[in-house]
Amino acid sequence: KDSPVLAITRPANNEDTSAALVWVEGTAVDTRVAVVYVTITTAQGSCTLPVAAGTGIFSGLIPIPYAGSITCTFTARDSATNTGSVLLVVNRDTAAPVITVTQPDTNGYDTSTATVNVRGTVTDANDTPQYVTYGTGYDTGILSAVNGVFGGVVPLAAAAGETVTITF
Repeated sequence: KDSPVLAITRPANNEDTSAALVWVEGTAVDTRVAVVYVTITTAQGSCTLPVAAGTGIFSGLIPIPYAGSITCTFTARDSATNTGSVLLVVNRDTAAPVITVTQPDTNGYDTSTATVNVRGTVTDANDTPQYVTYGTGYDTGILSAVNGVFGGVVPLAAAAGETVTITF
């Protein structure tokens, strides 16, 4: 009596997402008989995905209906009714990071230089942000964040007297 062996190839265990639906991929194989399907069960319910004959590959979308850590139990059943299971945790983060610009003054800043030094903080209730992206209308870029603090030089390719808005 061999049980099916499951492997989840996507997403990674403990992966963070903001999506309400997550694409899953994996394999379910048995050395003696065909694996027929994989059932995915969460606290909110379950769904069943067919397993491709010969390859053992399964894939599909699973719902992640609310924010927080969701445990998904994947159970494969073969044609002899043996089962094998594996757990996967997906973390849904629906809260946007909070960015505070401390330099330059956010009420307006006049400069005749082609660049501006930008500094600030970034926080997130569920994660530690590693970077902040920006766009000026002329350029986009990334500023590294360490322990919630970011900073760097942002190019301002505007003509003299033109207003540039930096968006994070």
